[in-house]
Amino acid sequence: MAEKRQRLLELKAEIKRELEGLDPWFFPCQDGVEGYLGTGPVMIVGQRPATGGGEHGGRGLSAVAFQAFYDSLKRNGFEGAHLTDLVKERKTVGKLTSDELDRNWPLFEKELAIAKPVVVVALGHDVLEPLVQR
Repeated sequence: MAEKRQRLLELKAEIKRELEGLDPWFFPCQDGVEGYLGTGPVMIVGQRPATGGGEHGGRGLSAVAFQAFYDSLKRNGFEGAHLTDLVKERKTVGKLTSDELDRNWPLFEKELAIAKPVVVVALGHDVLEPLVQR
C-alpha cells in the first residue's frame, strides 16, 4: 500500500504540472478519510471540483456537507476508498466538454492504473457516460 500511495503522490505532482494554471484539486486526507491518497478497493469518481470551493473542492459542498460526506464514508467503512474527480481542473458547474475530457483522460487512466480498484463508483450520469464510452 505504501508503494501505491507513493505512486499517487507522484501522479499528483505530475497532474499539478500538466494542469498548471487550471487550479487542479484533490480530495484531502482528513478526519481519517484518505481522500485522493486512498488505496482501498473502491474508487469513487466525481465530475470535477467547482470554482470557489476552497479546501472543500467546490462541487457546491459547504463545509458542513463536505464533513457529512466524509463522516458517511467513515461510518460505512469507506475511509480508505480512493476519492477522485474525472476532471481535476476547477470550473463552474456544467457538463464536461470534450476538450476537458481529452486533456484530463490520460491522467485519469494513469490514476486508474495505480489505484487498481475492484469497484468504481461513478457519482452521476455525467461521470458514468465517459467512463463507459472511453
